[in-house]
Amino acid sequence: VRWPTMERVGLLVALARTDLLDPRLAAAVLLLVATVQRRHAIVSARLDEFSDAGDGWGVWRLPPVRRKTGETGRAQAHHAVPLPPPVWAAVRGQFGEGPWLFPGMRPRRAGAPVGYLSESALTHLLAALPVLATLVGGPALGVVDGFYRAGSLVFGGGHVVLPLLEAETAGWVGH
Repeated sequence: VRWPTMERVGLLVALARTDLLDPRLAAAVLLLVATVQRRHAIVSARLDEFSDAGDGWGVWRLPPVRRKTGETGRAQAHHAVPLPPPVWAAVRGQFGEGPWLFPGMRPRRAGAPVGYLSESALTHLLAALPVLATLVGGPALGVVDGFYRAGSLVFGGGHVVLPLLEAETAGWVGH
């Protein structure tokens, strides 16, 4: 089993927070990183499984049938997954028509209804993000690189990181 490095996870989050990705895929990446659920659970998430928890937080009530333990019949209860404010905001931005949080881009077969986003779309995106980061230039990548090197990507910052970010963004942002 290969695990992604923290640098790669940070890069995924940073790119998901830019305008470089389709908002649907960006929200899927943030949900994947924040909840550490399987790709199938992410892409097949239903709108009725999400609720507001107050103070900017959300909750995903993941049913047992889409968890690894649910496949064996051992799990009986929904799993309540807290969603931090940045992730909850991205998820809320995907609320629309139909049952799926991430509806597919087209039917899987001619004449079939459009279901949820394909797992392979998320897999290919995750494989391509490091390459995208090296190929795409411009100010968005400069911001990603600055935040990446400062180490503030995932869900925080703090009194130590803020001076680093101020130095990285000198001339970009005013007080």
